[in-house]
Amino acid sequence: MDRGSDYCGGMKLRKRLAKKLKQMKGDRTKAEFSKRLGIGQASLNRILQAEQSVSLDLLETICNSLRIDVIDLLADESAPERNRYSRPAVGFMIPGTIPPARS
Repeated sequence: MDRGSDYCGGMKLRKRLAKKLKQMKGDRTKAEFSKRLGIGQASLNRILQAEQSVSLDLLETICNSLRIDVIDLLADESAPERNRYSRPAVGFMIPGTIPPARS
């Protein structure tokens, strides 16, 4: 897959995560915020600088610590509102649809 392709709506996910965490950090120190997230201060700094990829496990830890859904954490708030389910992955149903009948 071409790493230059962007199916995430413009801003790279790393940058979205950094932007959202900076907003949520607010006036707290990095030490306070990293403790709240349950991650090291060095890791937090790299994430806030969009220099570090995060694993799904770390993303889950962050979401649980902040009590936020991963969709809300990674949403591109600058993009116009659009249907999240406009390009479903193969094998996934679009909410509100009826599954096909089995033969």
